[in-house]
Amino acid sequence: MKHCCIIISIFLLFSAVLFARSENRQAILVKITNVSNNELKTLISFNIDIENVKNKSEVYAYVTIEEYNQLTQKGYQIEEIPDRAKIYADSLWSATQFSSNPLDAYHTFEELTIELQQFAQQYPEICLLESIGKSVHGKDLWIMKITDNVTIEEYMEYDPVIGKKNPHVWMSPINAKNMIFKLYQTFAQLLPENNATLYNNFLSYQKDLDDLLKRIDQAKETFNNTKVVVHHPAFVYFFNLLGLERIGAIEEVEGAEPSAAHIADLTDKMLQEECKFIINQPQLDKEDVEALALDTDAKIAVLTPLLGVEVEDSLKAKFGDLIDEYIEMFDYDLYKLAHPYNPSFESTSGLEIVSILSFLPLCIALSTTRKRRKDS
Repeated sequence: MKHCCIIISIFLLFSAVLFARSENRQAILVKITNVSNNELKTLISFNIDIENVKNKSEVYAYVTIEEYNQLTQKGYQIEEIPDRAKIYADSLWSATQFSSNPLDAYHTFEELTIELQQFAQQYPEICLLESIGKSVHGKDLWIMKITDNVTIEEYMEYDPVIGKKNPHVWMSPINAKNMIFKLYQTFAQLLPENNATLYNNFLSYQKDLDDLLKRIDQAKETFNNTKVVVHHPAFVYFFNLLGLERIGAIEEVEGAEPSAAHIADLTDKMLQEECKFIINQPQLDKEDVEALALDTDAKIAVLTPLLGVEVEDSLKAKFGDLIDEYIEMFDYDLYKLAHPYNPSFESTSGLEIVSILSFLPLCIALSTTRKRRKDS
């Protein structure tokens, strides 16, 4: 269909997991439990292939038999778990290895890269293949654009903070309006008998998006030209509408911890440019963010670029138990932007507050004594 663009995003993260250890077939997937922060730092220093960290105390990693024995000797609680991704990949390979249909084959990263490049070379008028970055394993994250206007970039824009095009295009209600229109056109052709219902729903949602854009424009009066640092570069399109200026990102490589040198450089930049605002996400760890905020006297706003976020108790009356609608997500983010928290206050424990209060009588006594001496 004319002007109907299909963007096929091939983020190969699944393939990266499947084949990251192809050079070492002896690697096994394990779960390490009851891991403290210090023990986690020690694990990272061992250079083992950490797959995931859950609940801040469970570490999933790929280790060799030698590494498994070393960790056991060091007292880590470790157990081998089934590698479901590998089991699934092996089952696909077994089921399709004798098929004559090339579409049945389960491709490795290298095979898929070659095929995508061949498509782009054979059909340059409708196919455009680009890498939008690297995975934590150094593999290209391919995106193939298939359209009758292949030279026109409909949604993704270059992001100077990360040095490449930013794929978080859904974080702009303007983009959402264009996407909704294309969806309406497509479904109207597929289901002409339902065109009246589709059209009314389309107009209704377009109005809801227009109302959201008005609220964003009103918020721009508050946030325009405000400098911020983001944990993950998910909000560029949203922040451009608000006039927020991003001066850096905590995340150097997606899914990897930032280096100490990077945090030091970011701290200096925040102090030099007097940036007092950091944006975090509920899906990401907050320790590095709060440490940076304490070093720079900055406040933190926790925004979400994704649905399915549980709402804190204090806001359930306003947003319900879960952020599960697109427009509601933006209203939630606008509210959180307007209500950042100060980690130096929020992170203070009850014991620390009691300790501070216990010194108040002594401070008052000293102040009174000094005043009497001055008066005499």
